[in-house]
Amino acid sequence: MPLPSATFLHLLVDPGEDGSVFFTRWQPNSAIYRLRKTARNLPVSIGAPADGGWAGGLAKNADAVFYSNYRNDDSNPVRGVHRIPRNGDPSTQLVSDDAAQTYLGTVLLATEQDDLYFSTQYGSIALARTASTGGKVTPLWDLENPAPNGEGGYGLAVEDGWAYVGSGVAGVLRFSREGEKEILFDELEAGVGITFVHDVEGGLVYWESSDEILRRGNVDGSGEVELLAANVGRQATVHDGWLYLITADQKAIDRVPVDDPEAEAERLVFAPELGQIANIAFDEVSLYWMGIFRGEVFRLAL
Repeated sequence: MPLPSATFLHLLVDPGEDGSVFFTRWQPNSAIYRLRKTARNLPVSIGAPADGGWAGGLAKNADAVFYSNYRNDDSNPVRGVHRIPRNGDPSTQLVSDDAAQTYLGTVLLATEQDDLYFSTQYGSIALARTASTGGKVTPLWDLENPAPNGEGGYGLAVEDGWAYVGSGVAGVLRFSREGEKEILFDELEAGVGITFVHDVEGGLVYWESSDEILRRGNVDGSGEVELLAANVGRQATVHDGWLYLITADQKAIDRVPVDDPEAEAERLVFAPELGQIANIAFDEVSLYWMGIFRGEVFRLAL
């Protein structure tokens, strides 16, 4: 049985048979939901952004689930990053915006070990890191002034102590935990317009540009940029040797081998009844997906 019609975004899946599935309702009445893999019932709301905000991003680790309260209006202290403990303790706010709108438009989140990374699209801090339990915020990409459209962080992927983001004016970049900045591929190499980082895996970073072409390149910026696919949909994700793509019309999920991206795509899911497929996620044995406008989660054994 689906939840009432709304806009659903972000999908995360725990490993193991007894794990949980998490997703967000963007609007109306934004909320964060948890669904047990072993239970075939309605998801349970575990949190909701305050003051009419929107759950703009979602991340998790073994102890908690994190969401961003995305707002691009006037400064509001509830805007920022919030933590929901898995053990049922009260949620806490880890990052709060200020009068200077430093974290305006906080969107995407990612965790690695004890770190929590987040990007903003309009704030003066385009990328930052903090402890997953809270504490000092360490700016990694400081624009000094509120970001003009297109300059902030687009997409976010973290691997081995490096955070990868895209931009509308500087191509594909990566930042170390300490804030060391490297422009991997400039605006000419990365493609036209805004670049959105999808994933990093196996020494390669994957991104999409405004021309809707998926590209990849080495994580250290060496070598040539490889064009992979045109008219990519909402998501491109690497998992277990395969590149998974939501199609441009967002009605299907295809995959191709990572080592042979020009191979004929294998169609795994065709779901026009969902309207649009929102996001995909994985555990050890299955592919999960859900529709943007229907609060139902589906899975397919791989």
